[in-house]
Amino acid sequence: MLTTLALAGGLSVVGMAAPASAHHNTITATSVCATDGKSATVTWTAVNSENVRETITSTTQPGVIAKNTVIAAKGSAVGTQTGAELGKKYTLELKGKWDNGNTSTDTGSYTVPAALCDNDWPYDAPTCTALTVKYPKNVSGNDVNIRFVIDGKKLTLNFHNNTGRWNNTQTFTYASHVNWPKPAPDEFVIEWVQVDGTNYHWEGKVDCGEGSKLTICHATASDKNPYELITISKSAVVSAHLKHQKGEDIIPAFTYKGKTYSAQGDQTLLVGGCTLPASGDVTVCHWDPQSTTYTRSWLTVDQFLSAKHGEHTNDIYSAFSYWNWDFPFLHSVRERGDQALLAYTDCVQPTEVPVPAEPAFSDECGVDNYVLTPVLSDAVVWGTEVPVPAEPAFSDECGVDNYVLTPVLSDAVVWGAPVLADGKVSITATPAKGHKFAGASQSVTFGPFTLNDAACDTEVPVSRSRRRRRRATSSRVHRSR
Repeated sequence: MLTTLALAGGLSVVGMAAPASAHHNTITATSVCATDGKSATVTWTAVNSENVRETITSTTQPGVIAKNTVIAAKGSAVGTQTGAELGKKYTLELKGKWDNGNTSTDTGSYTVPAALCDNDWPYDAPTCTALTVKYPKNVSGNDVNIRFVIDGKKLTLNFHNNTGRWNNTQTFTYASHVNWPKPAPDEFVIEWVQVDGTNYHWEGKVDCGEGSKLTICHATASDKNPYELITISKSAVVSAHLKHQKGEDIIPAFTYKGKTYSAQGDQTLLVGGCTLPASGDVTVCHWDPQSTTYTRSWLTVDQFLSAKHGEHTNDIYSAFSYWNWDFPFLHSVRERGDQALLAYTDCVQPTEVPVPAEPAFSDECGVDNYVLTPVLSDAVVWGTEVPVPAEPAFSDECGVDNYVLTPVLSDAVVWGAPVLADGKVSITATPAKGHKFAGASQSVTFGPFTLNDAACDTEVPVSRSRRRRRRATSSRVHRSR
């Protein structure tokens, strides 16, 4: 068995190490397949933990790291073990003595992988620009083949080394190959890779380019199943789906061939697998022709149908579905209008304005005579920054409809009406006109606070008129459900 020995100032390796303690050696090992293809070459490394010189006084493998080997302060000793058996566990024990008199005995163990010499070593999957192959030590190859599908046709690029063999780490960039299409394709798929030197072949599907797949809700002609979830290329979306059924397909925003396409349809259905909700609220922006303004509201399905919003040409509403019990089937109603406007209280998208210039400031001397001059504009409201209010006090010891929610009142804060849902109550604060909260948020919601409707042990009768007077004169918020 041949051995070699080397000294180094530091080396990063992987393997099993002895537990860390004062004055010790960390012993690790790595291995590669030997040139005979049947055994392994194991490299052992012992790292001195101290900033003090050390001498090895005893070793279980003198041919690897010998007795009397000196390891520099914070340095390492490296030894090579050849002819190691595949799948076998090996141990190296070292005793060391430092120049300051301290001693330590440390052990490292390493099991040679049984499949170390197999020719089935894998490599990373290809990316949309290149394939990177890390050849194992003592392994090389010549040909690398990568197969693509471009516009429905297969193309295989062969990377051949005309001056030698590929080894170490090599990156094969598609655009550098003489047969890569010019101009480069907008979209393509990588489906297969073959690398000389290993029996492992990568097979899969990597979608590349601006035209990679897009998931949309494809509109059908069925009331029972109005949409189907499909995943297709962006080129197919542009050519066949943007105007399908007068634009009823639901499509997320995307970019193709340098052009950006806005989102189309009710985007919430994409998250739900293109399935319309069976019941629930409908968000409606109702157009009033007298005031020529929109009013946003949340209606139940029955309220929506009773008000005949579907017959109001200018109304905007979200998609929904409901059961028709006269002829039992799920009736689906598609969304109408610009769905983005449903997010705004007045159903009008705010006008985007640039951030104003910094106000001019001066304060040469004196008290209370500084000058702060903002740039005035009809599109900008200058306000005073105020801290976010403290959380309101809440109590509900027992009983029904008698919780107490007490916000801290301030001219700079507007408190909304308490919101009751699922046995809980919450309340939202917004800054008053001419004010803003510190930080980015312009509203803060407190709660939800859990209501306690359990019966009280003792009830004290309170007349309706007395309770009404008490609520009218209190600054606290009492809400009934």
